[in-house]
Amino acid sequence: MNPIDHLATRIYCQNRETAILEWLSLSSYFYWGSYDIKDQNSSTNVTKSAHFADEINSPAKVFTANNTPYFVNHLEKLPSPTETFVRNYGPRLHHLAIGVNDGEYNGMENIDYVVSEISRQGKKFLLDVIGSKEEGIKQIFSSASEHSSLIIEYVQRFGDFDGFFTKQNVAELTHAAGVE
Repeated sequence: MNPIDHLATRIYCQNRETAILEWLSLSSYFYWGSYDIKDQNSSTNVTKSAHFADEINSPAKVFTANNTPYFVNHLEKLPSPTETFVRNYGPRLHHLAIGVNDGEYNGMENIDYVVSEISRQGKKFLLDVIGSKEEGIKQIFSSASEHSSLIIEYVQRFGDFDGFFTKQNVAELTHAAGVE
C-alpha cells in the first residue's frame, strides 16, 4: 500500500469556487481539472501539488459539490447525493484515498487482493471494485465508518495513468456514496 493518494471534501455548490480559491491561495497547489457528473448533478474538482508530480509525495485535494443549489434540485427533482451529504454532516472530508501499488499478488491485481483481505476481516464496501487495467485505474469505496462517517477509497493505477478516475467510475462512486 502507498500513502494517502487524495483527500476529498464535500461542500455546498455556492461555496465551491471560494473554497477552491482559498485552498489554492493558502497552499502550493494548482487547479488540475474537473469532472462534471451530469446524471448525479455533481462536479468533482481536483487540485494537485505544484512541487510534487506524484501523489505519494503530496496527496491531491478534491472538492465535490452539486451543480445546482438544493432548492433547485428539490424543485426540479434532480439527484443531490453531495448536497444531501453536506446537509447531513456539514462541509467536510468525505473520504480519503489510499493508493495501492500497481502489480499483482497471488494471481490477483493488488487492489482485488487488498479488498478481499479487508473484506475477510469484516469491512463492507459500497460496491464491487470498478474500473480495469485497460482503463488504467481500478477503485472502490468502503462503507462509511460508524464512528466518523468517513469513507476509505482504495485506488490502483496501471502503467502511466495519472488521473483520479474515469467518468464512468466517478459516476458509480458518487452514486454508491449517495446511497450510503
